[in-house]
Amino acid sequence: MVTFIAFTFLLLMLYLGGAAAIIRYLSRVRNGAAFLVSLFSAYVFSIAFDNVWGPVVGDLPLSLVPIVAGIAYGLGFYSMARRLATRPIAAKAAFFLIGGLAVLAGFVGHKHNFFVGCSLILLSLVLPLAFPRNHNGFQSLVIKRFESRPDAG
Repeated sequence: MVTFIAFTFLLLMLYLGGAAAIIRYLSRVRNGAAFLVSLFSAYVFSIAFDNVWGPVVGDLPLSLVPIVAGIAYGLGFYSMARRLATRPIAAKAAFFLIGGLAVLAGFVGHKHNFFVGCSLILLSLVLPLAFPRNHNGFQSLVIKRFESRPDAG
């Protein structure tokens, strides 16, 4: 529960101007910041997929709250990471990393982790299609405003 409260606070900070501040004041580390935010997204998606594949394989009981919360937080963090990244690989690399580790954990530990890792790797290929860098929205308007300033870069 504390984890999701911390994720809510972090996501609110990013959406309420944190991304624009990173772009404005720390423009040289945008891809690194996007990778870190994408790590949060991959972690939260892995919690959701863990609660999806665990009951299918028979290891865990079904729990819907982590699935819904994981998808919502994962999409929020990924959209923010994609807006921060200047190259899409910066946002996708975290999914490959966490997914690869989960696949390895599936071979040595719980069997459903293999499916969690494969789902994360597949998600890394699908999410960039759903969240292109230049999609419209309130946050992208704020980012464009700071990017167009002469002192932004």
